[in-house]
Amino acid sequence: MPLYIRGTSPSTSTARTTPATSSSPSRPTTPSAPHSSAAPTFHQPNIPSASISKGGPREPWHDIHCRVEGPAAWDVLENFEQRWKKQGKGDNMLVALNKAWAEREAAPHGDAESWNVQVFRSIDDGEAAGFPNAPREAAALGLVSGKDHVIERSIHDAYIHAIRRVRDFIYIENQYFLGSSYARLQNDDVMVEDINTLHLIPKELSLKIVSKIQADERFAVYVVVPLWPEGVPESGSMQAILDWQRRTMEMMYTDVTLAIRAKGLQADPRDYLTFFYFGNGKAPSPGDYVPTEHPDPNTDYERAQQARRFMIYVHAKTMIVDDEYIIVGSANINQRSMDGGRNTEIAMGAYQPGYLATRNQQAKQQRHVARAP
Repeated sequence: MPLYIRGTSPSTSTARTTPATSSSPSRPTTPSAPHSSAAPTFHQPNIPSASISKGGPREPWHDIHCRVEGPAAWDVLENFEQRWKKQGKGDNMLVALNKAWAEREAAPHGDAESWNVQVFRSIDDGEAAGFPNAPREAAALGLVSGKDHVIERSIHDAYIHAIRRVRDFIYIENQYFLGSSYARLQNDDVMVEDINTLHLIPKELSLKIVSKIQADERFAVYVVVPLWPEGVPESGSMQAILDWQRRTMEMMYTDVTLAIRAKGLQADPRDYLTFFYFGNGKAPSPGDYVPTEHPDPNTDYERAQQARRFMIYVHAKTMIVDDEYIIVGSANINQRSMDGGRNTEIAMGAYQPGYLATRNQQAKQQRHVARAP
């Protein structure tokens, strides 16, 4: 049975997770690390001709990871086994484990620091075994029947479910941010079919903001993305992504601006929706690495070196809702990750019942069941 339905629901599973920031092992960075370093490895795909001998930089990466324990960790195992059975050597290479042990690994009842966790995926029956073939059976399990295959897109549905339930704010970090191309502006010169990024997340965010403006409620969405995707900014693929991110932002700001005007408010759309990127800068100090060469004159590389300011690459894929609920995983906010029938992704959603804003009330049971939009 698909992990999405078999997966432990927050009402029955408690586990500990440890969200933390980190950086890619090949691109180490810490708050105390020098701005440019003569480290033995070098990775800088964004600046042509960049090298350690010219001063770097070794681009810092901002990321987030979590550790899942308890019953939810068994769902991660189930995901592995389903994929192995479909793509590996069958059952004969798997170690038989008693999955009834999962409930015994839950955090003790009453543990105020425990987390309720649910595992989500983007995957289809071409990558995982156990999906039903009949459309009616698939629909009953919250799956989507496509042409000749069955899709699970529970990561997308978890994002939408959380956005629709939010009260006060949403904070997002993601490597990409583009989608909801069906909601393009009327004067747009590109057809929906040209890009086909149909997932709902950007439009759901802007509609949530609009509803809060109409209700006279303070609300904000904060989105952190890299200044540009990994790669040479001038390349065709990078420009295409940046163009569609701009169109996505424009669509959202148009929704927010029209709502502000309709309400007669004297407000800036950025009071409700703000996009950020991370930069890294450091004044010269004794002991800094001194490069043996210099960038070519009159280039962006030289100007960045002179300003000692470079992009920090945002590789995280996370969303925090009301300081109560968090999603952490591998899925970008683009069609490839959210579609379910393209990239395979995994994520977890979690909250701590002991730290909800609603007092004198047990955490409501939540079960993220996919439904076609």
